[in-house]
Amino acid sequence: MFRPGDILIYFCIVILIIIPLLPEQNDKNLSSRVKVIAGNSLFFFDTYKDSIYTVREGKDSVLIEVKNRMVRIKSSTCRDKYCEKKGWLKESDSGDIICMPNRIIVSFVKEGVSEIDAVTE
Repeated sequence: MFRPGDILIYFCIVILIIIPLLPEQNDKNLSSRVKVIAGNSLFFFDTYKDSIYTVREGKDSVLIEVKNRMVRIKSSTCRDKYCEKKGWLKESDSGDIICMPNRIIVSFVKEGVSEIDAVTE
C-alpha cells in the first residue's frame, strides 16, 4: 500500500519527467534589432523588415543586408573582405560581424533582454 509520503515522491518524479518535454520559451516572440557600431556612431535596425542599409565610416562604407531576421555585410570597401566572408548572422547565433578596417561591428540585440552579462569590480 501507499504511504502519504510515497504519493509526494511519485508526484515529484512525474514532474521531473514532464518538465524536459515542455516546449522551450519561444525567443521569436521577442522582437530583435540589429545594432551597428560604426566608429563613434551607434545605429539600430529592425529585423522584421527586409532592408539594405549603407553605413559610412569616414571615406569607407559598408552595405548591411537584413533579411528573414538575419543580417550580413553584403559588401564592404575594405581590402580583405573577411566581414563579407562571415556570411549570415542569425538571431540565435552568438558573436558579431566585425569589419576592422572600417571600424564597424554588427550584432543582434533582443528587446527586453539586458546586454549586461557580468559585472566585475
